[in-house]
Amino acid sequence: MALLYQQPAELSSLVLARDDEGTGRVARCPLSRRPFCGFDRWQLRWDNALAAGRFDMAARAAHQVTELEPELIEARAVEAFALILGGRAGECVNMAFGAHEVVRALCRHAVGRPEDGRALVDSVLQAVGRGERDTVHTEVVQASDLATYFAYVGDVPSAVEWLDRAFALSPMGIEERVLGTPLFDSVRADPEGRARLEGITAAIWPRVERARRAIGR
Repeated sequence: MALLYQQPAELSSLVLARDDEGTGRVARCPLSRRPFCGFDRWQLRWDNALAAGRFDMAARAAHQVTELEPELIEARAVEAFALILGGRAGECVNMAFGAHEVVRALCRHAVGRPEDGRALVDSVLQAVGRGERDTVHTEVVQASDLATYFAYVGDVPSAVEWLDRAFALSPMGIEERVLGTPLFDSVRADPEGRARLEGITAAIWPRVERARRAIGR
């Protein structure tokens, strides 16, 4: 599963899988046996749904992941993004996001509360400015979510700045399918933003593919 903020060394030794024999049971399997596990199907479903603009389907797939394994908070972020894109942002305002708390700012903005969203972002930026950070994972999460927030509200320079930071911290600084959604349309519509985005992705995707191969994705 393509986690936004986890490096290969920190990936859990277990992943969730559905029983392939149709029993409906949920089981765990070792990371070494991932080719035989079914869990990646959920991530593939939301990837394909996001790419096709089927945001309701992407939200359902991400929600299923959250139900199966609540600790995989990336799924909550993806569910929120899909809800926003599908015109259902009100459903994500009160979700529990954990380290993805910045995503709540997008939800607030989308439901007509931009000041509340910006206040949350400002508090995060102040904490970052004071050097308050828990782990490198949290740094990548914040950078990727701040990039998404600023792209969504149309602040292209800030969006690109935080994209740079996210990918400097991790080759998987932000999920490719999320980057390809309308959340980043403002960046693609801006000539300078588009050029910088293309430069970032051209440099980063080879690193992403190497990292994915290293962990058997």
